[in-house]
Amino acid sequence: MKCLNLAPVFLAAAIGSTSSAFAGVSDVVSTTVERLTLDENVTYSTAGTKGLTSKVGYVVKITRSGTNVVNNLVFEGTTSITAIVAPPVGVTPSGPAVFLEANGDGGVCRAAVDNSSKVVCNFGQMRPNDAPKEFALFFRAPIDTPTNCFTDSNAAPCEAVRFEGATNYSEGTGDNSGSASNDQSSWNVPDVRLGTNDPKIVRSALSKSGGELFTGTDGVPSPATFKFAAKLNAPQLPNYTTATLDLKDVTDNNAASSCLALGNFKSCLEAGVLVPGVFLVPSTDPALTKFLTIILRIDSNEVKSPFRKTNIQVVNINDLTLAEETVQPCNSFGLPDSGLDRCVFDIRRISNAGSNGELRGDVEVVIRAYRNAPYRIR
Repeated sequence: MKCLNLAPVFLAAAIGSTSSAFAGVSDVVSTTVERLTLDENVTYSTAGTKGLTSKVGYVVKITRSGTNVVNNLVFEGTTSITAIVAPPVGVTPSGPAVFLEANGDGGVCRAAVDNSSKVVCNFGQMRPNDAPKEFALFFRAPIDTPTNCFTDSNAAPCEAVRFEGATNYSEGTGDNSGSASNDQSSWNVPDVRLGTNDPKIVRSALSKSGGELFTGTDGVPSPATFKFAAKLNAPQLPNYTTATLDLKDVTDNNAASSCLALGNFKSCLEAGVLVPGVFLVPSTDPALTKFLTIILRIDSNEVKSPFRKTNIQVVNINDLTLAEETVQPCNSFGLPDSGLDRCVFDIRRISNAGSNGELRGDVEVVIRAYRNAPYRIR
């Protein structure tokens, strides 16, 4: 898997450049496009029935000025794959980055009929003093293939997603709602790099529709790659953001003694689950309450005998004090008790007699949370 840089993700985006109309009256429409994922790389998607869908996201703001009504306002943008460095001989570029969805107010955004990498957003009229059009666009990150430029696990990223386009419109006293676009507001935005050589880190834009991210293949740990795996299931969210899974072996740091004291595992493993800016609020009806589902799995080779799930403790790392705090069991509704942000829904060892294939003997911990945090299992 081609994954992401370790740096924490912040919802604030790196600012893309803006330019105003270059035909007709100046400063009528201006467009700003920003990357949702700052300077961090985005993980490649993967193919297959259990493939990973990671997303490249952009935030768009269209601002109106002047006194004339703007008609037939249309935002268009197309992604392409560009080389950061020259790829090795015989390597073909990845692609494409396909349009998935838009989040925001007003307008209708669709993939172009003849090009799934192109998005067309129609907004109709924009009158003087109208609020800016603000929305986010999401594209599936290119699918990782054996022939892309990232075949060497020690290589630096060499591909990026480029996003280019313009906002077209008509303006002037003689225009009407059916006028053809005859003016443009151009824009550009820095490229979004793809992949890193660390399979333990996954990063993606996250739309309001939520989604699923995981390390490894469908969140399965592997002795050959890493003995720990994580999966995040996000429900429909109040806002778009980014998401990162960041796995570490912290056996050699100062937390190791307390982490290993219970004698359940051979290593002290930590999972950073970062979904910045998302705070889910419990409903008065438990059945309607939304939460993040975090699944952590430890490979069977890391489990000491005899296994007793009652001995296992899950802690989260307080994002302000960095102190370890024990995660309590979920209540009878399968939710955190009042005043708590997270709970342990289930702990189990997957049966050796079952049909779970490579998961047999692994320990699985399921956490339900209203916001993100790093976790350790001990």
